[in-house]
Formats: sequence, C-alpha cells, structure tokens
Amino acid sequence: MARDGHLLTAGEQVALRRLRALPRPAQSLVARLASRQPRLFLLGELRYAEIPDLAAAAEALVEGGWALDGAALAPLDWLLEAHTAE
Repeated sequence: MARDGHLLTAGEQVALRRLRALPRPAQSLVARLASRQPRLFLLGELRYAEIPDLAAAAEALVEGGWALDGAALAPLDWLLEAHTAE
C-alpha cells in the first residue's frame, strides 16, 4: 500500500488495513464470499480446503465488523422464513 496507496480513497485504505489485520483464514473467507450470491450464508454449507476452521474464520469476520452473526440477524427471521421453500 505504501507504493500505490495514493490510488485508493481514504475509506478504501481503512478497509484494506482492516482486511490485512484479519487472520489469513478470515481474509480467505472474505475473498471467497465477496463474489457469492446471495449475501446470506449458512456456515454449515460452506467448504473450503484452504480454510480448515471455518467457524474461527467466521468469528474473526464478526469480531472485525465484516459480517453479522445469527443473533444480529434474529430480527430478520420473518424475512428468512418468507423466502424459505416450503
């Protein structure tokens, strides 16, 4: 970032520093999930060989403000139920 940091906005620089502060498995999880649709994921459905402890990587994302856990989504239960196939 020292060489090309001037190409990023201040907000992008902050996001990049926050991303680099995550443990490597959590960084890998961000990279994997960033391009997936939809944006809600069930941890039990994810399998990535390079991330042996998905629970720990996901917890690091929650702690770092990159993701929400199930408790944070509880108010949205009605929405999730409405979109669940019967």
